[in-house]
Amino acid sequence: MGFSTFEERKKDAATISPRMFMLNLSDGDMTQFTRLAEEYGTTPEEILQGFICDLVDGSQTNGSDERLFAEQYLDRCRINF
Repeated sequence: MGFSTFEERKKDAATISPRMFMLNLSDGDMTQFTRLAEEYGTTPEEILQGFICDLVDGSQTNGSDERLFAEQYLDRCRINF
């Protein structure tokens, strides 16, 4: 996964555009998530974007530790998917 060169990462970043996913969340979970995002001065969308980019070693990764923890999260939760 991921990109091997800065140029590949830069080229991919140029393709950033809105994407849509449908999530099944309770009202309470959505409220909690929105509040959490607000506490950190961000949005739910930005949190999910960051997580996805870290998980796939994408064009906007937050760093090696974040990539590691995103992968560990997926590995630990895989049985629940």
